[in-house]
Amino acid sequence: IELVEYIAKSYSTTNSCEHEGTKTTLERKILSYTKLKLHSAAPPFSIVSNKGEQLSLDSYAQRTFVLVFWATWCPHCMQVVPEIHRLMETKIDATFDLITVSLDTNVTDWKKYTDNMTLSKNVCDKKSWDSPILSDYQVYATPTIFVIKNKTIIGKPLDLEELRQILRENKLVR
Repeated sequence: IELVEYIAKSYSTTNSCEHEGTKTTLERKILSYTKLKLHSAAPPFSIVSNKGEQLSLDSYAQRTFVLVFWATWCPHCMQVVPEIHRLMETKIDATFDLITVSLDTNVTDWKKYTDNMTLSKNVCDKKSWDSPILSDYQVYATPTIFVIKNKTIIGKPLDLEELRQILRENKLVR
């Protein structure tokens, strides 16, 4: 952890003015680590689901949800996202939600896949890596997963097993 903090302080260009799109993967990783630490405030967002529902961080102020950034063209996502849905079938807390944000630009492929995803709120703004929410959450790879409770990041699992553990520890799933 000390090494990551050293790299973050030494190589981050947060004191310069540059376009968000010019950030490298390393810079996004550093910002993800430094700005989006566990127990820090989640960045605000306002997005519209495929069902026309307005979703925002404020609308989840007193709730817990999983936020997944993914794409249908990502083979790993196509393995993980269905497993996350199976995990949601075991949820204990009825107010616990899953929000998926797709990086897809082909809405037809995305809709074909998400039509069967009834346990989640699904979003696709067709902006891929240029979507503002991806920038706000410093997403540099898919899938990227956050667990947010009361507007606070309580988990940034790197895999399905870590997600399962976080959700069980918080008594959200069986």
